[in-house]
Parts: sequence; structure tokens; C-alpha cells
Amino acid sequence: MARGVWLAKEEGSRRARFDNIGTGSDIRFRPQKARSDSSVMTEKEPRPLDASGNPAAPLSNYLPVSRTTIHGKASLLFSLPFIGAGTYVTLIAAGVVKVKASSIHVPMWIIGAAGGAFLLAGISVFIHALVGLRRLARLNAQATTFPQDPWLADYEWNSEGTESREGASFLTYALGLTVAVCIMSIMNWVAFIKEAPFVIAIVAGLFDLLFLFIIGSAVRKTIAHAQHGKPTLEFGNFPVHPGQLLRVRITSNQALQEVTNFVARLRFVEERYETRGSGKNRSQVVVCYNRYEDTRELDCIGARKMATGGLELEFMIPTDARTTQLRGRPATYWDLELYAERPGLDFKHRFLIPIYDEPRARAERLAA
Repeated sequence: MARGVWLAKEEGSRRARFDNIGTGSDIRFRPQKARSDSSVMTEKEPRPLDASGNPAAPLSNYLPVSRTTIHGKASLLFSLPFIGAGTYVTLIAAGVVKVKASSIHVPMWIIGAAGGAFLLAGISVFIHALVGLRRLARLNAQATTFPQDPWLADYEWNSEGTESREGASFLTYALGLTVAVCIMSIMNWVAFIKEAPFVIAIVAGLFDLLFLFIIGSAVRKTIAHAQHGKPTLEFGNFPVHPGQLLRVRITSNQALQEVTNFVARLRFVEERYETRGSGKNRSQVVVCYNRYEDTRELDCIGARKMATGGLELEFMIPTDARTTQLRGRPATYWDLELYAERPGLDFKHRFLIPIYDEPRARAERLAA
């Protein structure tokens, strides 16, 4: 079974139409009013429109490529005060920096935990900044070396295939858990050892439950990796241009048994930075909007094929499709999701798909 639906059309575009994949029906697009900055929205601003002219619903629990709303040099500068303050407080706890004993009203390990939380949070943002800057440097080098292949200036593609983008690196988990341990140590000391008001104890208890949830999630991902393996996706053609057939093969080092409701979904995802809250409580979050979706319902045989030679899939890309843009933030990209229900932990993995204009078509689009 296949179905393709444009869920939203690029702002300011003219009406367009294409045959709905697998059904032959026409979908008409409604143009949206152009905005001065389509990537940053407030909570009250309109969302992208779907094919019916209704606000498109954001994808829930979707792993964004952007991860956060601050990148590059800005995140580098943002990390420095945290690293500086964390280092200073940690040195006080270690006795390297001397302070008057009369000014210390908590155990030294509490001071060390506070300093460690600031220091590790700053280091995490600093690493994120360095990784992003190095990524841009490599992309610039590829743009110079391969000017005829603009997609190599957008993302560090391997023309043979790609791995699942589910889950974070071990370093990310380690830093996050360590910061959480530091914060929870301080909160529990204040709530239960210092005998703070009952409300503080309730808040600390809620954060304890959140911490246990994070630990459980990490354990769950580890078990899922052991059960499912780490699937990879091989490109049958690279890159894929609008109007062409996408051909891929998914392989895994683990066979999936007792699978039900096995589904493959090809999506075009647009990320936006949205401002939530008001006043001093305003913050920006990354929200993923589903602009296009094409679904394949698979059988149990397909699940087993992933470990016995590969599961082959094909999707027709619309001729007027928007292309992948992973270099900038927030990103827009094509994503292939595999989802299967099974006893224990469900199988879910996502893969980035290289959809790009041909160089000539790209030049004409930029000129227009």
C-alpha cells in the first residue's frame, strides 16, 4: 500500500499539483503568505498549511537534526561563562582556590557538585559548537573540491549509504547523566538533609522520578540496540533528483522476529525555531513539521529480509519536491522512518535521504 500526500507547501509559492502516488488523485496546494523569517515563529504565529488549508500538526517525539536552537560561534560564546564559573567553583571545592571558612555554609561536596554541573554543561555546549564549526569547515572544503556536486557542500554524504540517526552518542549521554547526578545531589541534600519546606521535597521527588526516567530511557536504548542491531541503508541511486525514483536497501545484523504492523514512511520535514512562553519565561524550541508523507505497509517477511540480503524499497519523488538543506539551521530534509511493533521493544529507525536538484535545475531555481 502506498500513499503520498503533500502536507504543506513552501511559503509564497504558486499553486501546483501532482498525482497522488498510488491513487492517481490530484492534490492542490494553497500558497502561504510570505514571512520575513520563516524559520523562527512565536507560539501565536500561524503554522504551515496542509493540503486542505488547515494548520499542519507538528510531529511529536521526533528527533530533530538541529537538536538545539543555538549553534556555531554563538554557542561557543554561550558556553564560556558556564565553563568559567564551573571551573572556579570546582577549584574552591578541591581546595585549590582558598576562601574564608566563614563564607562556606554547605558541605564541600555540594559545592563540587554545583561547580561540576556548570562546568559539564558548558563543556557540552562547547563540544556542540566545535563539532558544528568543524562540520562547516569540512563542507566548505568539499564545496571547493567538488563544485559540480553541490550536495557535498550541504552534508557529509557517503554515496553508498547511511546509518540510522536514532540515538545520541555515548559522550552526549555520559555528560547529560553526569550533570543530572550533580543537580539531583544538590536538590536532594537541600530537600531531605537540610529539611527544607515540604514543597521543596515534592519538587526534588519529581526531579528524582525524571532522573529515573532518563536512566530507564538509556537502558531501554541499550537493550533495543542489542535486540535490533544497527540497521544501515544503502542507496540504489545517489543523489536522487525530484521526479526520480528513490531506490534503497535496508540491512541489519539482527533478524526481526514476531513483527507486526511493519511500516516505512518517507517524509519531508521542516524544522522551525518556535518561541514559547512570555516575559522572562520565553524560550526557543525546535519543532518538526511534516510537509510530505509517503507510506508503505510491509509484511513480516520484509522484516526478516533485512538480515538475509536486505529489504528493498522504492519511492517516487514528486517533480516539484523541495530539496534537502542540512547545512544551515534549522534544517529541512527528507527522512525515511522504519517502524515495527514487536514483543518487548518496538523497532524504530530513521535515515536521512539525499534529495537534491540537478545542477542545472538548481541554477534555474536560484535564478528565479
